[in-house]
Amino acid sequence: MVPVEFKSRVEVKRNPATRMTGYNTFNLPAGSWSDDTYLMLCTIESLLYGFDTDLMEQLFIRWLKEGFLTPWG
Repeated sequence: MVPVEFKSRVEVKRNPATRMTGYNTFNLPAGSWSDDTYLMLCTIESLLYGFDTDLMEQLFIRWLKEGFLTPWG
């Protein structure tokens, strides 16, 4: 979860994520997802057409250069 990414368990226990929040670790609006999610979505998209690593690579590059499958792209 983006709001608690890179925080220790102690920090999260002290201040748990109980609702959607924004502008925390990466200064993104509430409901945004992380780069881990973008890359997983690209992987899933490529696997819809079989195990094609060339397509997976192309989708990763689109993510990097165009913001493909990001909240703002």
